[in-house]
Amino acid sequence: MGRETCWKNSPTERFLSCLKREWLISICFIKPETAIADIHAYIGYYNTQRIHVKIFDMTPIEFEKGLS
Repeated sequence: MGRETCWKNSPTERFLSCLKREWLISICFIKPETAIADIHAYIGYYNTQRIHVKIFDMTPIEFEKGLS
């Protein structure tokens, strides 16, 4: 088994950074269900509405559709 590259975690780390910086600023959740629902809402926003400069000002969904 070879060494793993640090780039494999890069997309996940970037997403979690955005989640913390843009969505979860000073939010305190009382119930885990509320936190899960809110994070699911952010994932939907991130993939379908949030514009990404690195992928030519498109959302991830738009970019993926363009590749097929």
